[in-house]
Amino acid sequence: MKISKLLIACLAFCTLFTPLGVVRAEETKAPDMIIATELPSADKQGTTTFKTKEEMECYRERQAREAVKQGDAYLPKQTQIKLELMAPVSSNKSKTKDTIYLRVMNNILVNDVIIIPEDTAVRGVVLKAGGAGMFGKGGKLEVNIPTVTTANHVEVPLNGYVKGYGANMQDTAWEVERIVPFGGMMMRGENISYKQGQIFVVAVKRDTDLQNTPEGLKVILPSVKPQASVPLAKVAPQEKPIQQANAKQQVTITRQ
Repeated sequence: MKISKLLIACLAFCTLFTPLGVVRAEETKAPDMIIATELPSADKQGTTTFKTKEEMECYRERQAREAVKQGDAYLPKQTQIKLELMAPVSSNKSKTKDTIYLRVMNNILVNDVIIIPEDTAVRGVVLKAGGAGMFGKGGKLEVNIPTVTTANHVEVPLNGYVKGYGANMQDTAWEVERIVPFGGMMMRGENISYKQGQIFVVAVKRDTDLQNTPEGLKVILPSVKPQASVPLAKVAPQEKPIQQANAKQQVTITRQ
């Protein structure tokens, strides 16, 4: 039993090396489509006097609604946008603060107006990058895509955080190390890379005022036929009709 384990370990150890004696580090394949999330540090923003996280979220949502001017069109929170990566990014070749380049894959409409055209250029940034290491340690890659700009020059905040890891082989490395001295130390985990053409799905972080009315947007931007599959922006409600209704109710009560 011990002899067979030793033979298996030796074979595994030998397959790790090229003829030049350098360890081969493979790459972990990324999913065809990656759903981005909110940047973790965003959870730490805001006041610390809230008793619960739900209370803080309600406060932030109320602030976002109040930030939209009445009568303006706005892009709703959680509107999804598909982005395509234009150049590869990897844990072993990219560096912190490197810029990544993407493009919008589909028109984003606001009441049948193209507010974010297809092929709009988008930039992200590498937050952390580390290649695969010895003892089977996998690579790590973190990127963030913070904003996208509309055709009328409005910066739309995004939840565009992506965190990826290469396959970790530390358990295997320690098993090899236990049988073959220095064998496990020379084993490397896998790197993580995003190839050109990788698709990321980001979401609008909060209700974003488009700084114009729906009618105004139709004047300055191109329109298309309605597409039910594309989410439409909402319009901030007007207070005037509510005030008129209250006034009418007061008159009725006075007459009684």
